[in-house]
Amino acid sequence: MFIDHHFINFIIYMLKGGSYIMKKVKIFIQKRWKSIVVGGGIFLFLVCMLCSSLSHEVLGRFLMNQHLKGIQGAQGYKVIEVSTDYASKDIEGKTFYTMELCKDGEDEHFTISWTTFEKVEDSFSNIENEDNMVMRFIDEFQKEMEILTQNLLPKEHHVVIGELNTKETSAYLKLKYNNNDEYEIESFKDIPLTFGLHVDVSTSLAQAVQEAKMLQKYFDKKGLQIEVYNITIDGKDGKTKTYSNLERKDLDDNLVFRLESLDKGNKDKSIVLEIF
Repeated sequence: MFIDHHFINFIIYMLKGGSYIMKKVKIFIQKRWKSIVVGGGIFLFLVCMLCSSLSHEVLGRFLMNQHLKGIQGAQGYKVIEVSTDYASKDIEGKTFYTMELCKDGEDEHFTISWTTFEKVEDSFSNIENEDNMVMRFIDEFQKEMEILTQNLLPKEHHVVIGELNTKETSAYLKLKYNNNDEYEIESFKDIPLTFGLHVDVSTSLAQAVQEAKMLQKYFDKKGLQIEVYNITIDGKDGKTKTYSNLERKDLDDNLVFRLESLDKGNKDKSIVLEIF
C-alpha cells in the first residue's frame, strides 16, 4: 500500500505539536489548579441546584395530582394554576408548591399544597364545612362598610368593624346560608359587632366623638347591632391613643369630658385608655 511521504511528515509534525500543546496545558493546570477546582465546583453546584429544583417541581406536580385523585367529592374541579413560591423558602430551604382548583360556584374553590420533604395537604374541607362561604360574606361586608363610610368621613379617617371572624358569627351564617348563596348586608343584622373609628392627628376629641355618634345613627338605619366602640386617635408625638370598651350608652354629651379625664391620668368606670 502506497503512503505519500508528505502525509507521513504531517503526522509526525502533529504528534510533535500535540506533545508541545500537552506540555502547555499541563503547565497551565499546574499554575491555575485552584481556580479550575473552584470554577468547576461552582459549575457542578449550579447544575445540581437546577436539577434539584426541576426534580422537586416535577415531583410536586405528581404528588399533588395523585392527592387530587384521592379527594372524595373533588371530581369536576378544574386546575386553574400551579405555582411555585421560591421567595417564601424557610431557613431549612424548603419550597412551597400550590395547585389552585375551582368549579362554577363562588365558594367552590380550594388548594392543594406541598412543601418539600413534607406531606401534601388540601383545603377541600373549606367547601364541605362552608368556611369559604363565611369568609366571602365577611369580606363582602367589610368592603361594603368601607365604601359606605368613606362618604361620611374625612379622607384620613376610617372605620373598622370587629368581631366578625368568630365562632358565633360562623355558626350563625352557616345556619342561615349555604354555599354560593348571594351576599346581603342583612346577613349581619343579628350579629353583635365591635365598631372602631380611627382618626388622624389633627382631630380633636370632640370631633372624634361627634363622628362616632354620626356613624352610630348611620348603622342604626342599616339595622346593625354595634355593642362595643373604640376610638383611636393618632398623637402628635407619634403615639396612638385608643379609647376602648365604650358602650352604646356612653355616646352621650358627657363622653368628651370622660375621655379628657382619662388623658389626665384618671380612671373611668368602664372606658379604657391604651397608648401605643
